[in-house]
Amino acid sequence: MLYDFDIWEVSPTLGETTSEPCRREGRGSLPLVRFRYQETADAAANAPAPVRMFLESVGFDFQVSPSEIPDGYFDEKLDQARLALIDRMTEALSNRALRKAIARRNEQSSFDHRAFMTSVVTAKPIKVDDDGNVFRIIPKRPSLTTRRRRPRPI
Repeated sequence: MLYDFDIWEVSPTLGETTSEPCRREGRGSLPLVRFRYQETADAAANAPAPVRMFLESVGFDFQVSPSEIPDGYFDEKLDQARLALIDRMTEALSNRALRKAIARRNEQSSFDHRAFMTSVVTAKPIKVDDDGNVFRIIPKRPSLTTRRRRPRPI
């Protein structure tokens, strides 16, 4: 299961999401986090109560936001919002009772909390332009110079 997600900006007065991912976390905006895949969102919504409580407390709403960003990457403009999310996750997991409840219930669900936390920490930034297009990284061609070979011992 892939645990990639996007962060969205929510107005605290309207309670509606904007159509664009949160580009900056400013005063008066609350981050809302959505998984990119329906399978992951469904697994999280059907997870045991401690896992759902944890996800809801840090901003997840179990809806899907399809994205053009490749798996394992996030928009580099969202780095500060991701760090703030990680801080909220760390603060929520400082509750020892919640941490133990999640560990006990982890095997009873298709949502793997450990794999989720690993993917949050190991995701890498990637450049995305203002239209939401991902800059593709084109690998350089291998050098066309001939390789020097060492003489083989006889």
